[in-house]
Amino acid sequence: MAERDPERRAAPSELWIGPGRHAREAAACLLALAGLDEDGAPRRGAPAALRLADLEELLAVRTLTGLLILEAARVPLEDIGFVRRFLERHPGRAAVVLGGEREEARALLALPRTSWLAWPPDLEALRALLLPAPAAAAPRPSEGARPARSRGPEASVPNGAHDLRALLEELLAAAVVLGGGARFHLRSGAACPVHEDRQALREGLEGLLVLARACAGDEGLVRAALDPAEGGVRIGLDFPRAALAGKDLPGLLGPEASGGEGATEAARTGAERLRGLGARVELGDGEPGRVHCEVRLGRARPAPTRPRAGKAEDPFA
Repeated sequence: MAERDPERRAAPSELWIGPGRHAREAAACLLALAGLDEDGAPRRGAPAALRLADLEELLAVRTLTGLLILEAARVPLEDIGFVRRFLERHPGRAAVVLGGEREEARALLALPRTSWLAWPPDLEALRALLLPAPAAAAPRPSEGARPARSRGPEASVPNGAHDLRALLEELLAAAVVLGGGARFHLRSGAACPVHEDRQALREGLEGLLVLARACAGDEGLVRAALDPAEGGVRIGLDFPRAALAGKDLPGLLGPEASGGEGATEAARTGAERLRGLGARVELGDGEPGRVHCEVRLGRARPAPTRPRAGKAEDPFA
């Protein structure tokens, strides 16, 4: 069943259909269900439907009550800002995110009035999307004591490691939600297990992203990449130079540097946090008008085991 957002909203008067076959199929089912009454007889008043070629088109929508249908795998991180601004403009707008796994949707689920629907959905789950959302109910005392279930970013991978890719996706999604019109794009392959302390990694990378977001401003693009490197892993951040023009980039985040604006100070603190984990942090020129920041983490290797001490009379000693 779809998870319902507890915030009250009206039944959708329009469906906005994002890219992807699943989004189109779900919308077709919803339109068919909306055209039937409780007894299955035809009726009028089905919502209008608007198919979106690009999520930036959401910023031109004027209808105040409706449902946005998104396919999790077809929404890049740099487009989440369009979805956030669209939903924030009116409480009558909601979104449902379709995905085979909830993990795919975690960045979008941080937005208001957004729910997740496993694929393939059943008819009752789809029909529930056409009804007004209920008002929030006060939790029972026993319910309030229950620990919240993790949506996935804190999940670990085998052997006591955690997924650096998941952490980076989480940080970029949070940067989008924080506001501004900056866009973020992550290039990454498979899961990337690391053993460094997750909270320390989060704090360090967060500081660097503060600087990247400040330089990107309202319209800039921040590109992030996660690549395996010889003996470790490399994280790259690429963003507009903006206020850093004319500054000594290699020395800006150095251990001996001091002063600077808030964003620079946050990045310097983040770099120091990462260096405390044994990482190398470098800041320098990227493409024309852009800055490249690189973080290199070494793979933790198990400590070598000492050979068993043998006795003097042991012929194999």
